[in-house]
Order: sequence, then C-alpha cells, then structure tokens
Amino acid sequence: MKEILSKYENFCEGWKGEGKFISSPFISISETDPLDKKGNGLLNEILSFDSAEIETTYFGQVNLVKITSFCSPEGYIWGYDLAKVDMREIKELTAKYKSKILEANKLEKATIELLGTNKYKRFRIFPGSIVYCAFNFKIFPENKIAYGTIGIGIPQDRENQACLIMEDVGIRKIKESSSIAKENMIKSIIKIGKEHRIKYREILIMYKEKRISKGKIACVLAAVPFLKIAQKAFLSNIFDLSLEEWKRKVNL
Repeated sequence: MKEILSKYENFCEGWKGEGKFISSPFISISETDPLDKKGNGLLNEILSFDSAEIETTYFGQVNLVKITSFCSPEGYIWGYDLAKVDMREIKELTAKYKSKILEANKLEKATIELLGTNKYKRFRIFPGSIVYCAFNFKIFPENKIAYGTIGIGIPQDRENQACLIMEDVGIRKIKESSSIAKENMIKSIIKIGKEHRIKYREILIMYKEKRISKGKIACVLAAVPFLKIAQKAFLSNIFDLSLEEWKRKVNL
C-alpha cells in the first residue's frame, strides 16, 4: 500500500497517472465581492474560483488538470475505503432505483480532516503541484440558490471495473425540491452503468446548496482530486480505521 504515498512527509501531492492513489471529494460554494458594479467578467470568475478553492477544505495553490470521471481499480476513495465515515442509506431511493443509495456528505468531512482548511492546514497538497481532478464549477450571480452535487457509482466488481464519478453544479428554483438534482445524478449514474454493462452496488450522493447574498457573486466547485497521501498521514492499518480512529492515531 505504500504505492499511495506522496514523496513528502507532510504534504499530499497530485497523482502522476501511474500506480495507486486516493480520490478525495468535496463541494465548495464561495461568495465574493465583484471588482466593480460593471464587473470585469474574467477577473471576477478567476477571483471567485480561487475563493472556492479555499472556502471548504484547503485546495489552494494547485495547478488543476481536468480529467473525466472514472476512478480506476488502483484508486481508493478517502472516507469510503480508508479512514472511513458512516453514511446513511436513503432507503426510499434504494427501493426506487434498485441500487443502494448512500447520503455521502461526510466524505467532505474526511477530505477536510486530511487537507485541512485555510486557517488550519494539515496534510495539504504540496504548493504548485499538478493535480488531476474530476471537477465542474460555475459562477452565479446574487439572489440565486446555487447547488453542487457529486455522485460516485461503486461497481460490484471493483477489481475489473472503475468507480464512476460525476459532478453537477446549477441553480435550484425556490419552490423546487433539492431531491431533483440528487435524483438526476442517480439516474445519470445508472444510465451510464447500463450503457457500459456495469452494475453499481452502491451509489454515493453528496449535495450542498447556498442562497447567494445580495451584491455578491458565487462560485460552486464540485471536485474530486486524485492524490498521493502524505507519508505522516499514512498508517499500515488505515484501511481498517474509521476517520475518527485515524485522526487519533495521527494526533489531529
């Protein structure tokens, strides 16, 4: 399992495309002040995206390379396969879609515990790293309810099939249920599975939303970076530990 290790003791680093790795999901929604009332479109977008990178977990000072949405059999999901969090089954959706649906927002908590925050940095990514990342983002104006969602399909045969990762960002109407975005994600994962003749034994769903304040612009970033784990964050039995057990053992 040392293949998943970064070359740095205290820093994670971007996966280089070979060997084992972890994927660590999060959704960030940031608010920023536009530069001026007229708005400088490009700079506003850059500043808003930069703010989103550090709003939730610390994902700053990295060079992102966007990849499509498959986590290979050599990849592990942080919070699911190792340093595990509890996830609640959404039984009504499991019954409806004939696949086990898990509410997976705690995966973001696991990412925060690993990488830290802007104020309390832990095993953050080595500054300036090139990071392969499955992500989507969009900039939204004031007085909108912006949302982000991540769906992960876990195949029955993980030794020979990839986990499917999908991200969506958008606007929810005030009278519209948040379940629409979640169920659209579930339907999309099941549809892709059928097209590839892959059965997903579990589907993990993350969702976050926020109403954007007056006078602000917002960026919604739904991201799953592919990383090598900092040496000091690794334990030989990490695949058997809960997130809380891992935290105690690495003295966080």
